[in-house]
Amino acid sequence: MNSARLAKRRLALRLKPLTLPAPRNPLVSPALKRKAGAHRKTAKSERQAGRQALRQALRQSLQQMR
Repeated sequence: MNSARLAKRRLALRLKPLTLPAPRNPLVSPALKRKAGAHRKTAKSERQAGRQALRQALRQSLQQMR
């Protein structure tokens, strides 16, 4: 074998075969885009805010009665 063929063969042995990336899920992109709409507080935070408002109102009414 001549030196050019040997160099080409060595290079071919050194390179790893190319693999394609895993296919993308076509449903993910629209789902992520839908999340960007108007945001609301969660039901849990609304309940918590309601309880805190009730406690504060009770405290204020008790202080006014004194």
